[in-house]
Amino acid sequence: MSTPVERTSACASFTEWAERYRGMAVDRVDGNDVLAVRERFGPLAERARAGGGPALLECLTYRQSGHSKSDARVYRTRDEEARWAERDPLRVLAARAGLDEAACAPARAEVEDELEAAVRFALESPAGDLALALSDLEVLPPAPGPAPMDVGEGQELSLTEALRETLRGELRRDPATLLVGEDIGVYGGAFGVTRGLLEEFGAERVRETPISESSFVGTSVGASAGGLRPVCELMFGDFLACCMDSLVNHGAKFRYMYADTIRTPFTLRLPVGRRRGYGGTHSQSLEAWLTHVPGLIVLFPATVEDAVGLLRAAIRSDSPVCFLEHKLLYPARGRMPAADHVVPIGEARVDREGGDLTLVTYGNGLGLAREAARMLAGRGHEAEILDLRSLAPYDREAVLRSVQKTGRLLFVQEAVGDGGFCDRVLADLGPEAFPWLRAPLTKVAGLACPMPSSPDLEELVVPDVRAVLRAAVELLERY
Repeated sequence: MSTPVERTSACASFTEWAERYRGMAVDRVDGNDVLAVRERFGPLAERARAGGGPALLECLTYRQSGHSKSDARVYRTRDEEARWAERDPLRVLAARAGLDEAACAPARAEVEDELEAAVRFALESPAGDLALALSDLEVLPPAPGPAPMDVGEGQELSLTEALRETLRGELRRDPATLLVGEDIGVYGGAFGVTRGLLEEFGAERVRETPISESSFVGTSVGASAGGLRPVCELMFGDFLACCMDSLVNHGAKFRYMYADTIRTPFTLRLPVGRRRGYGGTHSQSLEAWLTHVPGLIVLFPATVEDAVGLLRAAIRSDSPVCFLEHKLLYPARGRMPAADHVVPIGEARVDREGGDLTLVTYGNGLGLAREAARMLAGRGHEAEILDLRSLAPYDREAVLRSVQKTGRLLFVQEAVGDGGFCDRVLADLGPEAFPWLRAPLTKVAGLACPMPSSPDLEELVVPDVRAVLRAAVELLERY
């Protein structure tokens, strides 16, 4: 707002930066002279269209008003502002075109009338109610229909293979779908999910990017607003920290801020969780960050069938979706569902029926819950397992139904428990579920520390089956 360029940069202009890039054409122009901008822009645009490479045109101009309505503009003089006011683009254009004030008056009057009508409309419109304040946040349903597949329904394959076949089918089904990310071409992605897709669909549909998550996620948000359906892959979900601005302040909010005139149908794939020795910055599950953001859908499948159905739903929805994939689940096997199989966003799935205890989980926690339930059955207790699948929105009614039946709830997740998604659900359910409870709402989750690089220490800070079993037995046999 107030700091001059000379205090913050070793370069006096953007052109000094740009001309250091090989193949970049560089030019500067008086940005207040519209005709001059058009004259200088034309050749650069033609050069780019002809394959000559990118260009940067620096247009030198001046912000006449303050940065915001509270900006007192103490960092510049009124004489300086007056000098630049004489160079106002409309005045420069009128002089270049040979137009006097009388000739410009009709255009000025037309603009004033338009502005007055807009202000009048705003002042005379009703303020609106809570329904208006919460509008344009609902989940947009995915498009129905089959996806062309190379893998037959019922064929057994790994989660990695299932995700790949789902991406292949969606690329074939919709030409607006494309893949974006680091090393997703010949290398096939950090975990092999996109292997072979570059060879089939080419570089136009499988876009490899520099190591700059902020830039390629931002590009994907812009591309989705322009009518494409990017499926963007972060090499590790931890790198979410590098692209939160584009994701949270733009992708999640465009539809709301522009009253449903702009939609951002993009999917962000996030490999998350531990993988024995990846360390503190490559092993996190940061879903709690994402579920805090209105406008973002957050999905976290645990099985091959759900991964296929949820990924199809994500890509086909007009909403921005974060699709989390636990690294330890990539080798997990299951059967390929039908070509038109789509899992509804926001619906949990009862993985196991039971009447004594509800185990609520998602992602990698499902395996722990299944093994714990099997061991509980040996002690005469029948646990019900509810796989959330969708975290934002989450199926609140399904959890309440199960708790009403069992009277006990144990939430199982690998991610850090403090402020985790488990806390969000337990706090939300507590008041309504209280009359049915026979025991306290309880969680088993990761400890509040960065993931150790030692595989042995890693095992100590995340829940295992024994931890789930101990907590479950406590709820069942103490209360």
